[in-house]
Amino acid sequence: MTSDSPFSWSFPVGSLFQTRIRISFLMPLLFVVMFLVIREPVWAAKVCVILLASTLLHELFGHIWVARVTGGQGNEILLWPLGGLANVSPAPNFWSRFATAAGGPFVNLLLCMMTLPSVVLSEGGMSLLNPFILNLDVLNADPFGGWLLLIFQINFMLFLVNLLPAFPLDGGRMLEAVFRTQMEFVLARQISIRIGMACSFLLFAVGLIVEESWLAILASFVMVMNFWEQIRLEQDPYLGASEFEQYDFSEGYTSLEREEKSAEVSSSLWTQWKEKREQKKQIQEELALMEDEQTIDLLLEKIHRDGVESLSTAEKRALDQASARMKNRREVI
Repeated sequence: MTSDSPFSWSFPVGSLFQTRIRISFLMPLLFVVMFLVIREPVWAAKVCVILLASTLLHELFGHIWVARVTGGQGNEILLWPLGGLANVSPAPNFWSRFATAAGGPFVNLLLCMMTLPSVVLSEGGMSLLNPFILNLDVLNADPFGGWLLLIFQINFMLFLVNLLPAFPLDGGRMLEAVFRTQMEFVLARQISIRIGMACSFLLFAVGLIVEESWLAILASFVMVMNFWEQIRLEQDPYLGASEFEQYDFSEGYTSLEREEKSAEVSSSLWTQWKEKREQKKQIQEELALMEDEQTIDLLLEKIHRDGVESLSTAEKRALDQASARMKNRREVI
């Protein structure tokens, strides 16, 4: 279990390209649902295999690799039913944040483009543009066993879902990256969550109107995720910056973010600089105090020995100034 969030509960399955891979406990549950809904074990198995492989490519090359190329880091992915959570830390700039979020959907788009010819050439292939209906008649008629058509449809679904402007989907993460160019992290996250809530309500309404249960289920899931993120944000405003930053179904990273680690490091360096400056200032004041005390002692000794008349104008002025500074320090103390 990689975090306090039940949505991130998972188990490890190994590593690839120096990236740890974990599978969400929701993934086996989804596979069970697939077998129950599709009712054809062969096609259900194909859907599960392609979804798992597409999710892995989405996370590994769309988020982890892009984060590393743009100056950030990434070392773990969590495979989810609709993508995954990439444990990434984009570089603290707009380009890295935006590209890291956009990389996942871009990978899905590339897979769609690679398999598009099979969709265009197949009879009834255009029906696959509806990502929520699995047309088995069209898939069974494909000479390649429906693999290419199924790759297109699943990745088309992942592409559309992750572009929704709802946190923590990739679209919401890209929107948050834009907001962060104009405001600080917490406010940008709050606005992203509110937009995500509005998007989930709208999507739920559309699902009811068109009588498409998948839309309503997706909307409910996004709604729950945004509620959960809002609770976490209220408990710790910067928690989201150090967790799966990244989820999205992909970073979704949840997104995220360790970007905030850079802010913490910067804050720490700023604090250290101020502390050193205060220490230096204190040392200078102590040296000045010692110098004033020495000046007063020497001049008082001269007065005691030769009288006040023996002091020159400059010495009298120096005595007055040193005495005034000593008086001010006592008042401050």
